[in-house]
Amino acid sequence: MGRTWVTACCAAALMLVSAPGAGSAASLAPLPSPTIPYTRTVLANGLTLIVHEDHKAPIVAVNIWYHTGSKNEPPGRTGFAHLFEHLMFGGSANYPQSWFKAMERVGGSDINGTTYYDRTNFFETVPTGALDMTLWLESDRMGHLLDKFDEKVLTTQRGVVQNEKRQDENQPYAVADEIITRSVWPAGHPYSHTVIGEMQDLDAASVKDVKDWFSKYYGPTNAVIVLAGDIDPATAKAKVEKYFGEIEPGPPVVHQKAWIAKRGGSQQAEVRDRVAQPRLYREWNVPEDGAADNDYLSLLSDIMVGDKTSRLYRRLVIGDQTATDVSAGLDSREIASLFDVEITAKPEVSLDVIDAALKEEMARLLKDGPTAEEVERAKTARVAGIVRGLQRVGGMGGKADILASGQTFEGSPDAFKTSLARIEAATPSDLQAAGKRWLSDGDFTLRVTPFPDYAAAPAGADRSALPAAGPITAPKFVKFERATLKNGLKVIVAERHDNPSVSLDLVLDAGYASDQLAKPGAAGLTARMLADGADKLDALQISARLSELGASLGANAGRDTTQMSMSTLSARLDPSLDLFADVLLHPAIRPDDLAREKALQIAAIDQDRQDPVQMTLRVLPQLVYGAEHAYAAPLDGLGDEASVTALTRDDLLAYHRTWFRPNGATLIVVGDTTAAQILPKLEARLGGWTPAPVPVKNIAPVAPPAGSRVYLMDKPNALQSVIIAAIVAPPRSDPDHLAIQTMNTALGGAFNSRLNMNLREDKHWAYGAGSFTRDAKGPSLFLAYAPVQSDKTAESFGEMRRELSEIVTKRPVTPAELDFAQNSMVRALAGEWETTDAVAASLASMVAYGLPDDYFDTYPARIAALTPADAARASQRVVQPDHLTWIVAGDRKTIEPGLKALGLDVQVLDADGKPVR
Repeated sequence: MGRTWVTACCAAALMLVSAPGAGSAASLAPLPSPTIPYTRTVLANGLTLIVHEDHKAPIVAVNIWYHTGSKNEPPGRTGFAHLFEHLMFGGSANYPQSWFKAMERVGGSDINGTTYYDRTNFFETVPTGALDMTLWLESDRMGHLLDKFDEKVLTTQRGVVQNEKRQDENQPYAVADEIITRSVWPAGHPYSHTVIGEMQDLDAASVKDVKDWFSKYYGPTNAVIVLAGDIDPATAKAKVEKYFGEIEPGPPVVHQKAWIAKRGGSQQAEVRDRVAQPRLYREWNVPEDGAADNDYLSLLSDIMVGDKTSRLYRRLVIGDQTATDVSAGLDSREIASLFDVEITAKPEVSLDVIDAALKEEMARLLKDGPTAEEVERAKTARVAGIVRGLQRVGGMGGKADILASGQTFEGSPDAFKTSLARIEAATPSDLQAAGKRWLSDGDFTLRVTPFPDYAAAPAGADRSALPAAGPITAPKFVKFERATLKNGLKVIVAERHDNPSVSLDLVLDAGYASDQLAKPGAAGLTARMLADGADKLDALQISARLSELGASLGANAGRDTTQMSMSTLSARLDPSLDLFADVLLHPAIRPDDLAREKALQIAAIDQDRQDPVQMTLRVLPQLVYGAEHAYAAPLDGLGDEASVTALTRDDLLAYHRTWFRPNGATLIVVGDTTAAQILPKLEARLGGWTPAPVPVKNIAPVAPPAGSRVYLMDKPNALQSVIIAAIVAPPRSDPDHLAIQTMNTALGGAFNSRLNMNLREDKHWAYGAGSFTRDAKGPSLFLAYAPVQSDKTAESFGEMRRELSEIVTKRPVTPAELDFAQNSMVRALAGEWETTDAVAASLASMVAYGLPDDYFDTYPARIAALTPADAARASQRVVQPDHLTWIVAGDRKTIEPGLKALGLDVQVLDADGKPVR
């Protein structure tokens, strides 16, 4: 697993002054005080049970934390905790099948397990009626995992973990994790090796080693189970005692206490990697989770990089314009933490310049301390984030997760309230003092710089003889209401009063498909620039105002639509609507902001060209749709470097005038308000928005190619190859859409699908493989994919080709596969719309694709009515194995011979999709 932290992340920095004219926090309504009611019981065998009631949806989140992680691993046994996370999904003695198969069949969601330094957790959210089954499965793997454990199971999951490690190491900047881990912790410290471990340790793991590890750490006394949702404490206790009560307690476990390992002086390391831009990492060893200084430093990290007014963002991105991305945060752990700053420089900027600016800003912050305004904005952002997270009972960061974490590490499910109270009471001097204690000394710096594009000569010396010496030289969908403002703006309002927040999502009929009628990259750049300034507010003032409101604002261009979204606290809805309308209707697009955003967009294009998946997705659309189609644009929607460079302020203002029209838009409002309350507010703020005709995009149907085509993109020395097969598919509104989705669930849309079970579970060549449909208003895009180890590229291509062929010939979707897909798709609805954002997303899909108002109400019946013949027809319409477009991205010198040995006519493309000889 990679490093994770509680972080504030932007694109980089500030000077000491706060933004003028951003509004006053003093006049705002007070922040809510989040709480999570619970009951706690300890079973006779030592298992701790925590229950939280939340009956807004017929679902229960199940979250089990084992108080063991990679810090418990002895030398020579690294990676065991993470390996066990995977073993626990492979089946138990009384259910020797994939965990995902059982969960997906009953409509489970948020199904996952994670491992970090201090804990291993497993969680899922299931319909209430599936709770007994889930507890039976969880207790079976806690109490009976080893009853039938053998070498075959170990070998399968060891291969999966090793492929995950290869996949992680194949990413840009992946080298940094290992170097930082070895450098900041002393030898023998529990954190001195990475979570995923070493290949040789995984290879050496025996069945006995694994059994000993499980027996020591995975018993009830070392575990916490949380049930949150549609259940009461008495019922929960009875069920947990029934399923878990018979499990033996397990032995006592030693838990290391705080060991911060604070360092002195400054140390540095430098490494080159195949990346597009230089990056600087700086780390300090700081106090553990739960310590007062941990909370103060977390706020200090928000002030360094929290929003566009933050110190590093304003200094490096807006002021100096030397960086494209900055993050700062706490990697908070049980016995010690890391304070981390990461800065990605522009390609032409030396890291010496970045280093000097970082030192200058750190020195100024520690000398003068943060301002009161900065501290208040950081506090508001933290509380607003917690409020939004409390909408969900399950998943990472949901209520069950928060309760389990507090109990595991601090012995109290509501430990978060202690931290929150400390944050709310924090003063500028508290933060300054903590910074001086921990950030004045003892830093480690890693510099990652681009590895030059070296290449061996095509020919070398004659080695047949030694040369003579020459001269020696050197669930149920929510109810909603529709309305239309006087200017033609359509409004959808869905009430949700269980959480004091409101989301606004404006859906415009634009998207980067509209670039064909404008200029490539204009749709995305216009959207991103909305928050960079209105007539009377610049980017810093907008960012400061959002922080004061506890709101978030963003805009992006998808394929068919452009969306502008805001999430805010319902108590602060009116000033939030003022800001929303101002940003929407009065884009400033100031020259300095435009130059900066263009540079960031070009940097993102360069980054995508380095990523093995994104480089294929940039060229795939033009191959499938043809260059003249509106969908021919790269799937990242960024355009190309030349087109973005040429974009002017007048271009973007013209784009805004053309595509941002009320008669071509729908505003979706979800949350703690009503139509009667919100519509007058919208009419007052948006009623003056002038309608005008909106152009029609070319999204006509496209015929597939006459025969299959295979393209290769070179990624020198890549550890993995990315294989993608694609073809046009029917539009999202097509009557066969649900049949296509059920067919795809069997082929590649679920963990136990054919592609994933073949390439991951059977062959161990991939960490994951699958297929999906990229929905569209016009012709959609069907893709099958597999990132595989390089030496198995040709074999993996053959297996994918066989699976895609057989689903339309001799192995159509079986009744059992259809039944699984139907159950999975319908039952997953129970928790589908738990949050306002999820409700808004579903409403936005109805708007974008012209779906009827009862689409989700009739969804279960339409799924249930599907037959194997429907699935077979769907496969025939979509997959078409003889007309696919294939792209393989990997190390050409390693994989091309194998592909040609399959009899394939391989065409080599560069990163722009142009032929290479």
